[in-house]
Amino acid sequence: RFSVCSPSSYRLNPITSMATGSGSLVWFRKGLRVHDNPALEYATKGSEFLYPVFVIDPHYMEPDPSAFSPGSSRAGVNRIRFLLESLKDLDSSLKKLGSRLLVL
Repeated sequence: RFSVCSPSSYRLNPITSMATGSGSLVWFRKGLRVHDNPALEYATKGSEFLYPVFVIDPHYMEPDPSAFSPGSSRAGVNRIRFLLESLKDLDSSLKKLGSRLLVL
């Protein structure tokens, strides 16, 4: 188990700022949280700047050909809603640390 990093241990800067020094891109995939996040914790130890990114897989938004109702996406409305709420929460957590989540 990884310890929770205090906000002062993160040196996050928004992508819009001009950064000099080392930086790391943190690709969020399934662990959409700041606390207990090994990748984020590791990146903070060796970088002055972090660039948090989440990529929405278009495959989940495409219609599912085997769905009961035509036009239904593969993920379903509730799952997509949960993902968007989770991304909003992650962005709020990162915002408190001085950064923002880039969603592609």
